[in-house]
Amino acid sequence: MRITLILAILQGCVGVDEDEAPAVLMYIYLLFQLCCCVGVDEDEAPAVLICVGVDEDEAPAVLMYICVFQLCCCVGVDEDEAPAVLMYICVFQLCCCVGVDEDEAPAVLMYICVFQLCCCVGVDEDEAPAVLMYICVFQLCCCSSCVGVDEDEAPDIDIYHCPNCEKTDGKSTMKNKKRNKQDTGQSGDIRAVQNGSQVFIKELRSRTFPSSEDVVVKLNGSQLTMDYLEEVGFNEPILVLKKDGLGMSMPAPTFYINDVENHVGPDVGVDVIDVTKQTDSKMKLKEFVDYYYSTSRKKVLNIINLEFSDKRMDSIVESPQIVRRLSWVENYWPDDALLGKPKVTKYCLIGVKDSYTDFHIECGGASVWYHVLKGEKIFFLIKPTSANLSLYERWRSSANHTEMFFADQVDKCYKCTLKQGQTLFIPSGWINAVLTPVDTLAFSGHFVHNLSVEMQMRAYEVEKRLKVNCLTPFPNFETACWYVGRHLLERFKVVYSVCPSYGLLSR
Repeated sequence: MRITLILAILQGCVGVDEDEAPAVLMYIYLLFQLCCCVGVDEDEAPAVLICVGVDEDEAPAVLMYICVFQLCCCVGVDEDEAPAVLMYICVFQLCCCVGVDEDEAPAVLMYICVFQLCCCVGVDEDEAPAVLMYICVFQLCCCSSCVGVDEDEAPDIDIYHCPNCEKTDGKSTMKNKKRNKQDTGQSGDIRAVQNGSQVFIKELRSRTFPSSEDVVVKLNGSQLTMDYLEEVGFNEPILVLKKDGLGMSMPAPTFYINDVENHVGPDVGVDVIDVTKQTDSKMKLKEFVDYYYSTSRKKVLNIINLEFSDKRMDSIVESPQIVRRLSWVENYWPDDALLGKPKVTKYCLIGVKDSYTDFHIECGGASVWYHVLKGEKIFFLIKPTSANLSLYERWRSSANHTEMFFADQVDKCYKCTLKQGQTLFIPSGWINAVLTPVDTLAFSGHFVHNLSVEMQMRAYEVEKRLKVNCLTPFPNFETACWYVGRHLLERFKVVYSVCPSYGLLSR
């Protein structure tokens, strides 16, 4: 990203020909590496330059000639100004690469800029703007906000024009990205839309989808029993409008984000998703809470994997009774096992408005339950047919899958809105995405069970082939399968001891 921005500046503002820009950049970088970052002094330069094919006797002259020639001839710097510009670029590159923290970069940049221009380099105040033009390279690399370039827009810039150049040359030109007609239903040169971006969210909100009434079963909490599932199966999502009868416990309606911090711990590290970029990073819970309550949120951040079964909040949240009855982890994992019990049963989800999680299958082919304590979530549900699973695997393995809306590739994608106080159960293998239209606090949990063994195995095989790093993994899934197998073997032994002929009769 930074290299393309530097080239854009060299072409747009500095006036370097498109074909020469890469060479100019390479020579400037070479000088910087030798003089500033690597710490090569004048005596050592020949030996270093020999590595790139320069004769030992000619090395010092060649190095200086390259630097001055490129600045004077290719970039258009006056011969008398070349040393000053060269020195200044090195200073700023040193600031960039030595490890100045991104948040501190603007202050460091301003200090070095004023000091070097006025004291060390000897640049007259009237000449400073011209010299600073060459330092746009550093500005875009380390502090894009200083030149008015949004961090998310930076990769899309083809030729950059600073505010002064805009008066004569117009605004910066953007790159065109081609999207495959098969992927998007469109053809021609259009800018790719990043899943999770503001443009994407706006488009998603405006689209229509088939009603989930066709696939989602609505039940009362007391109706969701083992007898019901064993008779009907658990192959379609189940929506329970009120938690009464589910046998689960939730905090009081007044419970909110600051209470989560108090019950989990302010210094607990959490994985936070930057929704616009669809990337994740680490921060302390108290830092996220500060962001959540801030009056101006510059980013859309989302927490989806705060597992708290070993925290104080565990005592006030209990999963639905049917989940505890079905769960392999709850029922078959030995308390004295060498491997710790997978922590997948209780998640706290904190999403701000416009949070979005792209299409995925739960790790280990697990089923999942969601309960919205405050706010609302919108689920986009796709059946796990053989065709859809194959399409999903192809889409997920594509290098630009974050620029393709997977629902466009399947026959039907159903929209299901989960409102405050409601609970949703999603079966194994269902491909789903989640939009958070308002600030939301929700709870969820994953569980594998006897009713979906085949689908769990199919989904797990897809997961292994894709080799995707998941923020909500199912640790030791294969070990859980072995414990279930051992349980079944013990049951068969008991049956056989009571009725030895059972094995023959069952053939």
